[in-house]
Amino acid sequence: MPSITAAPEIESLEVEENNPTERRGGFRKNSSFMHRQKKTRNFTCQWCRVEFASTHVGAKFCSVPHRRKAYTFDRCFRTKKRLTDKARKGRCFRSPSRAASALLLKARKGK
Repeated sequence: MPSITAAPEIESLEVEENNPTERRGGFRKNSSFMHRQKKTRNFTCQWCRVEFASTHVGAKFCSVPHRRKAYTFDRCFRTKKRLTDKARKGRCFRSPSRAASALLLKARKGK
């Protein structure tokens, strides 16, 4: 008897799959129509305060350079580390030895 009740369910599934809807989007029923949900909305750039349109729901910046500038600005305030002279010169900078720096000072003074 269970096989008799299972047969109508299989037939109903087959009927649903024969609908003339698009099937190239993915696994969900609405995936082929998701492009219709992408509407252009107006936003204001948080960096330059200029209005722009985007299809992304959480858009904050009008361009990639503005997004990068805001990220580096926020990162600078989050770290709160003092920038030393060595850090300004870069990671490959190697400070001279004391003897060499003494010679450089003498050369600059003209002695």
